[in-house]
Amino acid sequence: MKSFAFLVTILHIFSNLSAQVPSAPSNFVATASSGGDAIELTWTDNSNNELWFEIEREVDDDDNWIDVVNKTENATEHTDSGLGAGSYEYRIRSANASGSSDWVYSSVVILPCAPPSNFVATASSGGDAIFLSWTDNSNNELWFEIEREV
Repeated sequence: MKSFAFLVTILHIFSNLSAQVPSAPSNFVATASSGGDAIELTWTDNSNNELWFEIEREVDDDDNWIDVVNKTENATEHTDSGLGAGSYEYRIRSANASGSSDWVYSSVVILPCAPPSNFVATASSGGDAIFLSWTDNSNNELWFEIEREV
């Protein structure tokens, strides 16, 4: 009889936990990776009853939030890779069958265009012009800015 009462108590505690909306995560941080094409996300799990975390992303402040990933319970990190240049903001919330916590927002992370390489300046044979060439390492720049010093 005691083991039955213990099992009923455990089931009661579990059902009460899962019936509550989970607490929101905190310390949500977005950091550009060293490679420049990914953003690393980390957070603190403040709940003991979430079943997953929902992560969404907004690009260039366009108010169009898109799903990135749903992470399993107790997760505390994710890397969003394959990104191009732009500004990115993320939001996260914990969820279970009873509902979702409030959204928690990251700061905005800016991924710059990849800089050109192999820049070469060659004087013309007549000496009246300089020819410039470089390797374009980005596929999303709008222009190149060239400056000279006299």
